[in-house]
Amino acid sequence: STSSSDWQIEIYSGQNVNSCANNGALSDATFSNIYGMVYDSSGNLFVLEVNGIRKITPVGQVSQFVGGCGNNASGLDVDGTGTNAKFYSMTGISIDSNDNLYVISNGYRRVRKITPQGVSTTFFDIPAYPKSARGGIAVSSDGSVYYTNWENNIMKIESNGSSESILAGSSSNGSADGTGTNASFNNPREIIFGPNGILYVSDGGVDNNGNTRYPKIRKVNVSTKAVTSFAGSTKGNLDGTGSSAKFNYPRGMTFDSNGNIYLMDNGNQKIRKITPSAEVSTLPLSNINSNPSIAIVSKEVNGVLNLYLGGYLYINRAYK
Repeated sequence: STSSSDWQIEIYSGQNVNSCANNGALSDATFSNIYGMVYDSSGNLFVLEVNGIRKITPVGQVSQFVGGCGNNASGLDVDGTGTNAKFYSMTGISIDSNDNLYVISNGYRRVRKITPQGVSTTFFDIPAYPKSARGGIAVSSDGSVYYTNWENNIMKIESNGSSESILAGSSSNGSADGTGTNASFNNPREIIFGPNGILYVSDGGVDNNGNTRYPKIRKVNVSTKAVTSFAGSTKGNLDGTGSSAKFNYPRGMTFDSNGNIYLMDNGNQKIRKITPSAEVSTLPLSNINSNPSIAIVSKEVNGVLNLYLGGYLYINRAYK
């Protein structure tokens, strides 16, 4: 592990092997292309890979929870229980207050729901937009499901899975604040609900020319559909408050118990901290393994904040 200004980072699980075939103890497990992670109320960590979900118990045992390992050669997307269920090209994961998982199964443009017992069902079939879901997904306290799409919108699926509508976004690139479809996003990626019930969006992904545009953290009030810019402005690497801060391809986000955001600033390969008053600072950490890390989740144990970073091959743990 490495240490800097009381922060330390170490490999939590994984090896320098691109494989999801090995389960068991943390030191024995291998991973491949981690796209997201969530904790349930019992302290189990669920790790999203492209065609399956792994489960890491509080005592550090890794197992296949649902789906399978590696390439889904048959290209199937099938409901079922445990490893009998099949998933095709998953890109996002979230969890509700009852420990049900929701995932974007992007290969078939579906949102799947998985119970704590590992029973997978299709929650909603996403209509065939030109490019469909992008990968960010979040569940609100009332059971509504939100996701980001390639048309630069934040979509809302009703809690019963009956229909969807545009929550916010103009279906074109931009960074304008506003209400509903008067606001614009530029390749929005991850979304997460804060403790205040506001939806936070890591916006400003890489465009078709490989450039990061308008890298910001945006806030969406899901009741009023009002969109505001919270932190960030143009591409860069600068701490500051609000629009004076700069990011480069912001991705995964998590919250601590004080309402601070920890952001994976993917283009800068740094972890940024954003306070509730939008003060942005950089955690003094280096040696973030498995470049690029795109998933991040937090857990506090006995007052100690632990950040877990999921990348291609490793899950890293940073703590202070």
